[in-house]
Amino acid sequence: MWISTDPALGEYIPKAPIDEEAKKYNQNLPGMGGVFNHINSNLYHYAGNNPIRYTDPDGRIDSNTFYQFAQGWYNQAPNVALADSPAPGPCDLIAAGMVIIATGSYAIGGLIDFANILSEELSSVKTQSKSKNQSDSLITLYRAVSPAEDESIQKTGTFLNPEFIESKYFSLTKEGAKYEGEVLSKLDKKGEKYSIYKTAIPKSQITPDMMITVDLGVPAVVVPTEKLPLLLPPEKIE
Repeated sequence: MWISTDPALGEYIPKAPIDEEAKKYNQNLPGMGGVFNHINSNLYHYAGNNPIRYTDPDGRIDSNTFYQFAQGWYNQAPNVALADSPAPGPCDLIAAGMVIIATGSYAIGGLIDFANILSEELSSVKTQSKSKNQSDSLITLYRAVSPAEDESIQKTGTFLNPEFIESKYFSLTKEGAKYEGEVLSKLDKKGEKYSIYKTAIPKSQITPDMMITVDLGVPAVVVPTEKLPLLLPPEKIE
């Protein structure tokens, strides 16, 4: 087995637990066990063995862990509920609790993804040139739109809000927008299919209060109606 030659390896080595300070240091070691976790000796183990899709900045945990846990409990909850069917019983309450815990786990995974995306965006902002002549960099946004909104975009070439509507929600990922579209389609009595549009907005126009998570932790941006004209012309991608 290959051992990492990274000079930062020292940060993963625990101290002898001879006092409280050493014990506290060991508890905060990154890498879920440091060198005493043999998995960490694998040079290619990172973010659940899927660094293309996931990120794991401090080596402790990745969002996929929460998603897998939540999916497992979602799958098992119906079986638990059926254990004392057809009459209502304690198994129904247990199943409901499993669903609540699974939903929370999904939300935590979404928050981890959201924090990673925000960290990347903030890092990009810090490294960009401060020159006034440099054009403002953009953040790509995605939105699931109903057939009615799709028709409006085709006519006007932009996102519009009806009177008294204060904002529009956009996802930071195409997958998040597709998920929102699937949920909205199921809630729609007609079951109409939602289209996915892509646009972008200058980073300088996004404030911290505009960054949120929706549903099962999907990272999103709330764009106030007055800022909709700042969006690039929408592009239909699905």
